[in-house]
Amino acid sequence: MADPALHVMVLLAKPPTDERPPVSDISSALCERTPLQWILETVRSLAPRSITVVGPAGVTVPGLTAGTLLPFAAGDGPAALRQLAGRWGAENGVTLVVEASTPLLQTETLRTLLDHYRQVGTRCACLPPAHKASAATGMVWLADSRWLGERLGAAAAEFTDDWALFLQKIRDEALTCHRLAAPGTHELLRLQCTADLVLAYGILRERLVVRWLDAGVVIWDPASVYIGPEVALAAGVEIHQGVILAGHTRVDAEARILPFSTIENSILQRGVRVEMSVIRNSTVEAGTTVGPFAHIRDGAHIGPANRIGNFVEVKKSSTGENTKAAHLAYLGDATLGRDVNIGAGTITCNYDGAHKHPTIIEDQVFVGSDSILVAPLRIGRGAYVGAGSVITLDVPADSLGVGRGRQRIIEGWAAKRRQKLASLKKKS
Repeated sequence: MADPALHVMVLLAKPPTDERPPVSDISSALCERTPLQWILETVRSLAPRSITVVGPAGVTVPGLTAGTLLPFAAGDGPAALRQLAGRWGAENGVTLVVEASTPLLQTETLRTLLDHYRQVGTRCACLPPAHKASAATGMVWLADSRWLGERLGAAAAEFTDDWALFLQKIRDEALTCHRLAAPGTHELLRLQCTADLVLAYGILRERLVVRWLDAGVVIWDPASVYIGPEVALAAGVEIHQGVILAGHTRVDAEARILPFSTIENSILQRGVRVEMSVIRNSTVEAGTTVGPFAHIRDGAHIGPANRIGNFVEVKKSSTGENTKAAHLAYLGDATLGRDVNIGAGTITCNYDGAHKHPTIIEDQVFVGSDSILVAPLRIGRGAYVGAGSVITLDVPADSLGVGRGRQRIIEGWAAKRRQKLASLKKKS
């Protein structure tokens, strides 16, 4: 439920120049979110009545609600100040001012500041106390909305080019003795260089891991694991060393993700086991085992109780229940039924140099090792493909498809070959 008395102003920093390291509030990657996205997530949890992002003119920020971004430049600074003054001047309540370059701020800290402000009844309160502020410390303060609106309107004619400095002056003018102690280590860190970005990444990564430990997820080596902010995990999921879980990934109960696996934008259903494998943009159904060294990608859908084993790649394909591809195979643009066996070394030749073509393998098909399936192709229910075959024509149900040269036996050939070689060596 929205807080009718709370408004939020988020300040964007000026875009980086060639002389500065490439850290940006709206484009730098920080655990899959930009610094602005992190701070917006934090302030939204306070359920404010409004959020205004104040940024340099000409900057566009994808994903912001219409009317949220207020472009700001030296030339139109007074007009922007009057617009802000009009927005808040007639409002009761409080305005929270934060910087997008402080993504480590936590909701609990802001709640504490808000409670303190309301209890003491001052016009302004801040983190940290003004005398502790520095270039590396972000601006976080609360002010009476009407008072702030009055100051913004009155000061429009005095505007300086430095928007942040201007607000700092307003904050310092309004401060009384009511100041809150600074929060935890690094929480007010203002990102100014690559080293700051790396430090913030480590802190956010640790917070995300601790969140899932507290929720009952078993993480055996927390220092080596990465779990993105959009990931959803069931209690009891087991995660081992060096695992990366990113994007909109969901892992259901009783799943085990063994060391050095990467799962991104994928769903792992109940009881799935993954070992040293990569799964992207795919779904793996319950009870399936994947790996080691498997690669599942591009919309693949692996059915229940499957075995996708060593050095198997599955791309944009689906499988039915109890299907197995245990070794050294490539399945691309294929649809497999249930109880299918794919022998070692089998590949679907789905690309002719211009277009991708489908392979359909129906239920209970057995494909022998080292087979090449040239799409477009259909192998009917219950059919067999002989090992070492190149299959270019459809195989009817319950048939045997064989596409290889007939074996010949030439007795004594090897002995004659050795004699010939020996004779050549003597002559040389």
